[in-house]
Amino acid sequence: LIRAECEYYDCSCWNTTISSVFIEAPSPAVLVTAAMEGPSSIGSCSDLSLSAAASSGGAGRDLTYNWSLSINEFDNCTTAGLLAGIDDRSASDIVLTSEYIQPCAGAVLSAYVTVSNFFGESSSASTI
Repeated sequence: LIRAECEYYDCSCWNTTISSVFIEAPSPAVLVTAAMEGPSSIGSCSDLSLSAAASSGGAGRDLTYNWSLSINEFDNCTTAGLLAGIDDRSASDIVLTSEYIQPCAGAVLSAYVTVSNFFGESSSASTI
Protein backbone atom coordinates (compact mmCIF):
# COMPACT_ATOMS: atom_id res chain seq x y z
CA LEU A 1 0.00 0.00 0.00
CA ILE A 2 1.53 3.30 -1.06
CA ARG A 3 0.17 6.64 0.17
CA ALA A 4 1.02 10.09 -1.05
CA GLU A 5 2.12 12.48 1.65
CA CYS A 6 -0.37 15.17 2.62
CA GLU A 7 0.55 18.62 3.83
CA TYR A 8 -2.57 18.96 5.94
CA TYR A 9 -3.69 17.38 9.16
CA ASP A 10 -6.85 16.28 7.35
CA CYS A 11 -5.52 13.42 5.27
CA SER A 12 -8.53 13.14 2.98
CA CYS A 13 -6.14 14.00 0.15
CA TRP A 14 -4.40 10.61 0.52
CA ASN A 15 -4.92 8.40 -2.43
CA THR A 16 -4.73 4.68 -2.03
CA THR A 17 -3.46 2.54 -4.83
CA ILE A 18 -3.47 -1.22 -4.64
CA SER A 19 -1.76 -3.17 -7.34
CA SER A 20 -0.88 -6.78 -7.84
CA VAL A 21 2.06 -8.15 -9.74
CA PHE A 22 2.18 -11.75 -10.89
CA ILE A 23 5.70 -13.14 -10.75
CA GLU A 24 6.18 -15.87 -13.31
CA ALA A 25 8.56 -18.80 -13.09
CA PRO A 26 11.63 -18.44 -15.31
CA SER A 27 11.43 -19.53 -18.91
CA PRO A 28 12.86 -21.96 -19.71
CA ALA A 29 11.95 -23.70 -16.46
CA VAL A 30 14.63 -24.63 -13.96
CA LEU A 31 14.75 -28.40 -14.34
CA VAL A 32 15.18 -30.67 -11.36
CA THR A 33 17.33 -33.77 -11.63
CA ALA A 34 16.75 -36.32 -8.87
CA ALA A 35 19.80 -38.43 -8.00
CA MET A 36 19.63 -41.26 -5.48
CA GLU A 37 22.66 -42.94 -3.98
CA GLY A 38 22.70 -46.09 -1.87
CA PRO A 39 23.73 -49.73 -1.83
CA SER A 40 22.28 -52.30 -4.23
CA SER A 41 22.07 -54.90 -1.44
CA ILE A 42 22.45 -55.03 2.33
CA GLY A 43 22.49 -57.66 5.05
CA SER A 44 19.49 -58.01 7.33
CA CYS A 45 21.59 -56.79 10.26
CA SER A 46 22.71 -53.64 8.45
CA ASP A 47 21.28 -50.14 8.34
CA LEU A 48 20.13 -48.83 4.96
CA SER A 49 21.32 -45.31 4.09
CA LEU A 50 19.96 -43.55 1.02
CA SER A 51 20.81 -40.06 -0.18
CA ALA A 52 19.32 -37.67 -2.71
CA ALA A 53 21.69 -34.84 -1.72
CA ALA A 54 23.35 -34.93 -5.16
CA SER A 55 20.07 -33.86 -6.79
CA SER A 56 20.14 -30.53 -8.61
CA GLY A 57 17.81 -27.82 -9.87
CA GLY A 58 17.11 -25.72 -6.79
CA ALA A 59 18.10 -22.46 -8.52
CA GLY A 60 19.96 -21.36 -5.40
CA ARG A 61 17.23 -22.47 -2.99
CA ASP A 62 16.71 -25.66 -1.02
CA LEU A 63 15.06 -28.57 -2.77
CA THR A 64 12.27 -30.54 -1.12
CA TYR A 65 12.26 -34.34 -0.88
CA ASN A 66 9.56 -36.96 -0.52
CA TRP A 67 10.68 -40.56 0.08
CA SER A 68 8.60 -43.69 -0.27
CA LEU A 69 9.33 -47.40 -0.08
CA SER A 70 7.68 -50.56 -1.31
CA ILE A 71 8.44 -54.17 -0.57
CA ASN A 72 7.03 -57.58 -1.36
CA GLU A 73 5.16 -57.93 1.94
CA PHE A 74 5.07 -61.10 4.01
CA ASP A 75 4.59 -62.05 7.67
CA ASN A 76 5.98 -59.15 9.76
CA CYS A 77 7.50 -57.35 6.77
CA THR A 78 5.29 -54.50 5.58
CA THR A 79 5.80 -51.25 3.70
CA ALA A 80 4.10 -49.38 6.56
CA GLY A 81 6.49 -51.00 9.04
CA LEU A 82 9.50 -49.89 7.02
CA LEU A 83 8.17 -46.34 6.55
CA ALA A 84 7.68 -46.09 10.31
CA GLY A 85 11.44 -46.53 10.66
CA ILE A 86 12.25 -43.34 8.71
CA ASP A 87 12.48 -40.31 10.98
CA ASP A 88 12.01 -37.63 8.32
CA ARG A 89 10.72 -38.58 4.86
CA SER A 90 11.31 -35.00 3.69
CA ALA A 91 15.08 -35.00 4.34
CA SER A 92 17.68 -35.32 1.59
CA ASP A 93 19.15 -38.38 3.35
CA ILE A 94 17.31 -41.19 5.09
CA VAL A 95 18.46 -44.08 7.27
CA LEU A 96 16.44 -47.19 7.93
CA THR A 97 17.94 -49.01 10.90
CA SER A 98 18.44 -52.75 11.04
CA GLU A 99 15.63 -53.28 13.55
CA TYR A 100 13.15 -52.39 10.78
CA ILE A 101 15.04 -54.33 8.11
CA GLN A 102 15.50 -57.63 9.99
CA PRO A 103 11.86 -58.80 9.61
CA CYS A 104 12.27 -58.32 5.85
CA ALA A 105 15.28 -60.59 5.28
CA GLY A 106 15.04 -62.04 1.78
CA ALA A 107 12.61 -59.38 0.53
CA VAL A 108 13.10 -57.02 -2.40
CA LEU A 109 12.91 -53.38 -1.34
CA SER A 110 12.28 -50.53 -3.77
CA ALA A 111 13.00 -46.95 -2.74
CA TYR A 112 11.65 -43.85 -4.47
CA VAL A 113 12.36 -40.17 -4.02
CA THR A 114 10.65 -37.19 -5.61
CA VAL A 115 12.69 -33.99 -5.57
CA SER A 116 11.03 -30.60 -6.16
CA ASN A 117 12.11 -26.98 -6.39
CA PHE A 118 10.20 -23.88 -5.30
CA PHE A 119 8.90 -23.36 -8.85
CA GLY A 120 6.97 -26.64 -8.62
CA GLU A 121 9.24 -28.55 -11.01
CA SER A 122 10.04 -32.08 -9.87
CA SER A 123 11.91 -35.23 -10.78
CA SER A 124 11.90 -38.76 -9.38
CA ALA A 125 14.52 -41.45 -8.92
CA SER A 126 14.18 -45.04 -7.78
CA THR A 127 16.24 -48.06 -6.88
CA ILE A 128 15.36 -51.73 -6.61
